[in-house]
Amino acid sequence: MTVACFSDIIDIMEDIEKRLHALGLEEKEAKIYLTCLQLGKDTVFHIAERSGIKRTTVYFILKSLAERGLIATEKTKKAVLFSPAHPRRLLIHVDHQKKILDDLLPELSALYNVEPEKPNIQVFEGEAGLKHVYEEIISFLQEKQEVLFFGGVDHLKTYPDLLKAWKRETKNKTFRIRELVNNDAFHKEYREKLSENENFQHEIRLLPEASKSFQNDNAIFGNKLVIFSTQKTMFATVVESSHIASSYRTMFELAWAQTREKS
Repeated sequence: MTVACFSDIIDIMEDIEKRLHALGLEEKEAKIYLTCLQLGKDTVFHIAERSGIKRTTVYFILKSLAERGLIATEKTKKAVLFSPAHPRRLLIHVDHQKKILDDLLPELSALYNVEPEKPNIQVFEGEAGLKHVYEEIISFLQEKQEVLFFGGVDHLKTYPDLLKAWKRETKNKTFRIRELVNNDAFHKEYREKLSENENFQHEIRLLPEASKSFQNDNAIFGNKLVIFSTQKTMFATVVESSHIASSYRTMFELAWAQTREKS
């Protein structure tokens, strides 16, 4: 690589950092976010080494970015790994500055590092994490694609704001949604509440009465499977894999065929 080419790359990265700063990220936040995009899933040590920022500073910045849904964490036996959300997340986070981000998105996407042979797994923690995943699902629905849900939504008893937000975002829309939920009084009431949205393409069916109840909720959209867990700690695991999503979609269709439409 020539000195001129290397200099051009530095100029491009500096330009991207400036525009990220214009979108609301601090200078070091922008540098660490870009580093994560290039590295993919990695440790604080390697992120600090690549970015040239102190490890203690990197840790606190990663925590701040995670709170805004821009970074996901994954705990392994050996270490805590950090991975970037896809740059499309920024479109939701800074919608009022969408024009700036539309210009920047192709360059960010080119830096996004995902190994195609292996599933990409991200974990989003807390109520903010779940909201981020729901926002991503809404964005997918706006592209006229279908989303499948199956499981129990008992967590909405504890977090009713999530249901209110979901109803608000889907009300009077023509989103294509199908849901398979537990067959009990709470889920029957849930189905009635969602029917008030008057979306004829949003169909909710109850599992057969003899079926065992799901302990968590799940979603399938595009090439992603989402596993929501709300028993002790709230988090959502997003598995990005075409063949895994396809397998779960097939299982959903088999179960769907065994249920009946609402009478």
